[in-house]
Amino acid sequence: MRSLADELKVNVKFWGQLDNASGPLIELYETSDIFILASEMENFPMVLLEAMAAGLAIITTQGTGCAEVIGDAGILVEPKDPDSLREALIGLMNAPDRLKELGQAARRRLENNFSWTVVAGQYFEIYKKSSMNQRPE
Repeated sequence: MRSLADELKVNVKFWGQLDNASGPLIELYETSDIFILASEMENFPMVLLEAMAAGLAIITTQGTGCAEVIGDAGILVEPKDPDSLREALIGLMNAPDRLKELGQAARRRLENNFSWTVVAGQYFEIYKKSSMNQRPE
């Protein structure tokens, strides 16, 4: 990737792995508008929750577990399809209202579905139903 960036004379910074509490990672979330996770296989990527918490517009891949996280609060593209990824990115870059709308929708989806209060309430309901089904007669 570095060689290709040099060859194309594209100014790219490759960050590598950043600690969750690191200043550079926090700054990236705070100063970005769009988050892309172009993955071929995921389960429940926490990085999407981080991007949603930052209110970023998200582009990610369908059929990978990412769709279940972002719901309709982001743009889904086919894995291994750079053309659709490029099209989605250019589309967002040229539509500031849509960019803002998706960022707000992502933040709302996080708060409504994945906040600690919501998740704890869901666990409580599961435990409550489970204990009710195990009472002796």
